[in-house]
Amino acid sequence: MDYGRHYYEYFYEGGKENKSIVRNFHNQGNNNFYVRQFIIFTMILIFVLLPWLRWKDKVKNRYVLFFCADKMIIGSFVVYLIVSQLARRLPELGMPENPSLVGNHQEFEELVSYYIMYLYLYEMVNFKDPFFKTKASLTAEQEK
Repeated sequence: MDYGRHYYEYFYEGGKENKSIVRNFHNQGNNNFYVRQFIIFTMILIFVLLPWLRWKDKVKNRYVLFFCADKMIIGSFVVYLIVSQLARRLPELGMPENPSLVGNHQEFEELVSYYIMYLYLYEMVNFKDPFFKTKASLTAEQEK
């Protein structure tokens, strides 16, 4: 993303010519597909695989457990998957489709995935024990 750099170039560097510069990594070539696949893989790892391993008591490492999501966030992720697929499949079943959604499903999915990641990070910062513990906090835990 250029974060408004095109405005800076236009007003301060005399960008009077009409040119199009692609600066976004995800808009070059097939990168959008790869970025999306990476994000989906990461979300499945965080919201499906790690919690499943924790539920099966396969993981005891506190560093891995730190990254396991709460069941409410996992539920939000499952609802996200169902609703995103439902929005794509309903027109195939004969339901009327809003013309503004044609070709824009990924934009809405992206927004929801950002929100879920925000909830996940909020949980990690505010409700989990610190990832790195000081010697003082470790000794206090051992004394309990």
